[in-house]
Amino acid sequence: MQELREDDIGALLRFAPYPMLVSDSAGLILHANERLAELLGFSREDLRGMRVEDLVPAEVRHQHQALRLAYTTDPSPRPMGQGLAIRARHREGHVIPVEIDLNPCVIGDGQTAVLCTVIDITLRRQAQLALSESEQRYREIAELAPDIIFRLRAQPELELEFVSAALETVTGYSRAELDEDPERWLEIVHPDDRERLVELASAGSGIRRLDLRLNARDGSTRCLAVNVTSVTDADGRWTYLHGTARDVTEQRETRHRLEQAEAQLLQAQKLEAIGRLAGGVAHDFNNLLTVIMSFGRFVVEELSESDPLLGDMQEILGAADRAAALTQQLLAFSRKRAIVPRVMDVSEHVRTLTKMLARLLGEDIVLQAQCSNECWPAFLDAGALEQVLINLAVNARDAMHSGGRLTIRVTNRRVDRPLSLTGGRLLPGDYIQVDVEDTGSGIDDATMTRIFDPFFTTKPAGQGTGLGLATCYGIVQQAGGQIGAQSRVGHGTTFTVLFPRTDPNGAGVESAPPPPALVGDRETVLVVEDDEQVRAATIRILERLGYRPLTAETVGDALLLCEQYEGPIEVLLTDVVMPRMNGRDLAQRMQALRPGLRVLYMSGYTADVIVERGSLGEGERLLDKPFSEEELARALRAVIDQPERSP
Repeated sequence: MQELREDDIGALLRFAPYPMLVSDSAGLILHANERLAELLGFSREDLRGMRVEDLVPAEVRHQHQALRLAYTTDPSPRPMGQGLAIRARHREGHVIPVEIDLNPCVIGDGQTAVLCTVIDITLRRQAQLALSESEQRYREIAELAPDIIFRLRAQPELELEFVSAALETVTGYSRAELDEDPERWLEIVHPDDRERLVELASAGSGIRRLDLRLNARDGSTRCLAVNVTSVTDADGRWTYLHGTARDVTEQRETRHRLEQAEAQLLQAQKLEAIGRLAGGVAHDFNNLLTVIMSFGRFVVEELSESDPLLGDMQEILGAADRAAALTQQLLAFSRKRAIVPRVMDVSEHVRTLTKMLARLLGEDIVLQAQCSNECWPAFLDAGALEQVLINLAVNARDAMHSGGRLTIRVTNRRVDRPLSLTGGRLLPGDYIQVDVEDTGSGIDDATMTRIFDPFFTTKPAGQGTGLGLATCYGIVQQAGGQIGAQSRVGHGTTFTVLFPRTDPNGAGVESAPPPPALVGDRETVLVVEDDEQVRAATIRILERLGYRPLTAETVGDALLLCEQYEGPIEVLLTDVVMPRMNGRDLAQRMQALRPGLRVLYMSGYTADVIVERGSLGEGERLLDKPFSEEELARALRAVIDQPERSP
């Protein structure tokens, strides 16, 4: 126990940086310095003679007294800085938070005393309170923030110290689960991102950004944009990692969809440009084919069976027929084709198409057609039906990489209740069902939900447009039918197309006139065609059929002739696409001058003036170029012999 002389006590109290006092074993204050007097509002004289317990609030006096007695009876030295936080009473009554250090000592003639150092901790308490309030505000903000806020501790290994409630919103995992299993948080991080996260954390101070993926409880992967910063110690080793993580999964998916839409738009624009080019080429090429095929047939008729040139001419006409089929494919691609529905036997049409499909599929695929001989009639456009079957056949071929079997079945089907198919809902009624079944690789469930989406394709970039099945869907819907599909991965796919049954005597029935009616009866036909060779071939055919042709190269010539020609004009045979005025507008002008005038359009491709409506109007007919003499004869008789329409 330390001994203090009077001189020592005076010097100690005078030069001490803190408030101090010396009390006897009973708690009576023997000495006090000026700093203590200033702190408590008393004078040094007032303090001398007061009891120590008088300087603390009543509720803690008993505690202070017990502590003082313990110090005076225990002579063991105690280090400074391990004082007791307590409250002191100011002279005016308010309380001051202080920290006291009590050390026993011996003064004077061996009297036991206590040396007490008093430290005002008001500012420290205020700082602690402010820190506590700040931490509380931080936690409240962290709990309310939509972003995940986290803190990782580096030592002894990467450990999650804090994470906000947003983690459960994003991943489905609660903080309680992470507390139970401290290593689970790292399991939530995508395996490919764990090492990168640790490397980034130890890369030094400063804010860094990274993309991080988390495995959610429902099995999905969430994409997060993470901002992190490291806290390092004096040796430069990182001790903590603070960060925020924002769930950007939806934004990434939206951006991906926008990028896909942009690519699809560019692809559609390219297809539109190619389509326009294809339509223009087909128009000019069909004019040439009309001339070649017409004059070729004229020559064939003049040759005898023994003439060696007959075989050559037939080869020329065969090549022209194949070229005409090629232009029809170009027109189908560019969609420059008017829809001309008619009552048809789907079974018969499928049988006819089978030979062409067999060449399209290749030798390693066996094609079978199973068509009902009692098929109900359907009101369809033949070209549209062909396009549906060709698209389905091509898809089947691509799914049978090592060959296989493609079966097309045509049957009648009666639907008694609403039927749900992949493409939509089918109402009760009678339908002609066309099944296209392959033995290919099949379609998984996720892909099946999108097969009819425009531009959706599972083929590599550059090998598919994603328009084939979407086009089939549109054609079938336009015909009043429905399309669906069934598939198992590895066991092939069956597409089912249903077309509504129609009345065989209803609209659109094309009854073939008897052969004698194909010739003309000296009716006058005004031919409007800007191509000189096509015009010459058409005039020659009309004369051979018994018609009286009038010709006009331009729209102006046609209108002038219509006004000035004194005789009757029964039929206007006009090209659809011409300079300054299209064929439909010309027909309307001429019908205003000559009521009852019949119109037959001809074209190498159907111009927008007709395509915009999607089909020909009542009483309108279209003759596709190149046409044969018989096709022109039938079309003319159909136009001339149709009954008069009521005004």
